[in-house]
Amino acid sequence: MERRFAFSSFRVSHPPATDLRAFLLPFTPRQDFIKRRYIRLVPVHWLCIATYAPVIAYNYATIANDYYFWQNASGEKHLWVGWALNPLFLSSWIFAPLHYWNSVAWSVSTQVGFYFLFPFVARRMKRQLAKEEGGLAVSSGAGSVSGNASGAVTETEEKIIEARYRLRARVLYALSILVPFAAMALFNNPRFREYWSSPNVPRDPETGKETVTELGSDVDGIRAYFLARSWTPFRLPVFLLGSLFGARRERMRRNATDKSEDVIAFWATIVDRYAFRLILFWTLAASFSLAYAESKPVRLVSEFFLLYPAAHVVFGLTVAGDASRTYRFLTHPLLLLGGRVSYAAYLLQFPVWTYIDRMAYGTFKNRFPPCSRHDPEAAASWTDCFAKSGYQEWPDVMVVWNVFLLFAVAYVVNRYYETRMVAFLARKLLPPDGSQKAKRTPADDDASGAAKP
Repeated sequence: MERRFAFSSFRVSHPPATDLRAFLLPFTPRQDFIKRRYIRLVPVHWLCIATYAPVIAYNYATIANDYYFWQNASGEKHLWVGWALNPLFLSSWIFAPLHYWNSVAWSVSTQVGFYFLFPFVARRMKRQLAKEEGGLAVSSGAGSVSGNASGAVTETEEKIIEARYRLRARVLYALSILVPFAAMALFNNPRFREYWSSPNVPRDPETGKETVTELGSDVDGIRAYFLARSWTPFRLPVFLLGSLFGARRERMRRNATDKSEDVIAFWATIVDRYAFRLILFWTLAASFSLAYAESKPVRLVSEFFLLYPAAHVVFGLTVAGDASRTYRFLTHPLLLLGGRVSYAAYLLQFPVWTYIDRMAYGTFKNRFPPCSRHDPEAAASWTDCFAKSGYQEWPDVMVVWNVFLLFAVAYVVNRYYETRMVAFLARKLLPPDGSQKAKRTPADDDASGAAKP
């Protein structure tokens, strides 16, 4: 998810073949940016909410009884608040990352927080780029080196500016690890554990940990993990890192350094070298995770520590282009098709899987087994609750088949619903190009792929 957050901020910071003028013109209605993002995001999300509603209705009693991911004392109230905020992707903002109603949307909820922050970050980027393009003063030792009278940047200043970009990127990378881990430690301390605890929860007599949880045997640790990775302020360094890479890429475009054959060859080598290593690691990590249930350390390494090399690969792809083998592979028509439907596939995974599962059982009921924390005979883990309720896991071959089915459904939804609904909402909610102020022309919108829904 860290790579996804960073790529999202890099994508809106550096739309292809454009500078930032679609966002940074003095009279640009910045609220239009938020509108465009919501228009792009909500159609599939609302469809998922609607299709998942029967599951919620048939299983509400069990859900309300088990829901204590935030506070045991007010779990049901918090559940309803999360549901009320869910249609606009705001549920993660109140520490409700998993609220049962298509809970995979938590990551999009986190990204929406970044979208609200982006206009402010973009203005800061504009000022910084203006300083770097000419007439700037950069610190060097005890004094400063000023840009020359023509506004051109000297070779010395260029090296200092690039060094600053690298330093800031490393600081943000370090913060992207330290901040979530510090938050995990904070949420896992005894005071928070006591605040979230309930006297009715069965606990292990030796460890004192809750024995009936949604995801395992340690609800405090799982809760701390999800809260630290889902709340927008805790992931702000990731967003700023992506924006920093976007500003650096935009500067290269303005100075035409991305046209140099040497620069292109350099980034092509970097991309191909590190992309191969990342793919190899992720393949091994996925295999290890399937083989061993307790694979959280592998997940943490992939999610947090690989952000920096992954960010450089994404950055390098925009520079290297066809000179990179990785770029040529990723732009294969089949992979591009997968990328186009990936958002729909991501949000549809719970509804599609649940409907397949419920068809096998012939009922919407018992989707969530009655593993009440108030039950003195409750099973030792959520998995045991499923086993005792008659739930049977699908064979691996069926899981693979269901993934193909998921992408088939996502393709249909993307082609016949998502694209049409996005276009419809854009016509209804966005002003026509001719109605905008004179300083904002239709070409300004066309210049930015990210400015369009």
